[in-house]
Amino acid sequence: MPTGRADRGAASGAQAPDSAEFSAVHARFLAFGDGGVGEPDQYAVARTMQALCRREGCDFGLGLGDNIYPVGVQGVTDPQFRTAFEVPYAPIGAPIYMALGNHDYIGNPDAEVAYSRVSPSQRWIMPKRFYTFFAGGIRFLALDTNQPNDQQEAWARKVLAESERHKEPWVIAFGHHPQQSYGAHQMPDEPLAGFLDRVLCGHVDVYFAGHDHDKQVLRPRCGVHQVVSGAAGQLRPVGSGPETLFARSSLGFAYAEVTGPEMKLHMIDINGKDEFQMRIVRPTKPKAQEPPAAATPAAP
Repeated sequence: MPTGRADRGAASGAQAPDSAEFSAVHARFLAFGDGGVGEPDQYAVARTMQALCRREGCDFGLGLGDNIYPVGVQGVTDPQFRTAFEVPYAPIGAPIYMALGNHDYIGNPDAEVAYSRVSPSQRWIMPKRFYTFFAGGIRFLALDTNQPNDQQEAWARKVLAESERHKEPWVIAFGHHPQQSYGAHQMPDEPLAGFLDRVLCGHVDVYFAGHDHDKQVLRPRCGVHQVVSGAAGQLRPVGSGPETLFARSSLGFAYAEVTGPEMKLHMIDINGKDEFQMRIVRPTKPKAQEPPAAATPAAP
């Protein structure tokens, strides 16, 4: 289970290691987005998640946005919280840390924040629109990619500076919009592209996102490993490009196990098939400090 509390402020030294020792690092988690349709495909993916968690273990999940699809919710009593979250994901038996998607903003995003306080399962975790938590020896940042403003950037820089000061071994960020993608939406436009580059580059090891209804693993951008996992409920076509390691338009999710300096990443389909595996080793040398010169659209 996660240790420490979700917090909008900077990393807490009481919850974090004071040196980059990997011996205490171990976490197993799901990462999935765009699942909140409350329809049979979402429920089938959730059952596969449940089976995997029973077999391999899951400490928590990362919800990558578009949690209630397609128009979000208006208040905490909206029945879609039950049909699109509580019922399908309760059998997983682990908390899920949620990020906001663009479809959540069609409704009332603050209702999704408030739902953290009234969720009957207490497994919907979203204390603020953007926040941080420390779990399994890893610093996680939940970004609100719908609002790439100065306030959020200053907050993220403060959290990351504290994380670097405490020499936390891993930093993993997650949000709705990808930093890089060959899916239907392609690369993000400014100002989001610049925000993501400034926040992630040189500071974060892996970035998980949804938005494109597919599954992708891309070569690192400015040192940041890129995972798109937005196929938990619906699908769109996906392309490929020079940075593609894996791309598939198939329902499913990502599963990661981090032990010490190593992450084992799996892309799983709706039937539980392991479509792609990758080993990511956290480098011991300093990360690159400069973001790319410009965020250019990917080729179709």
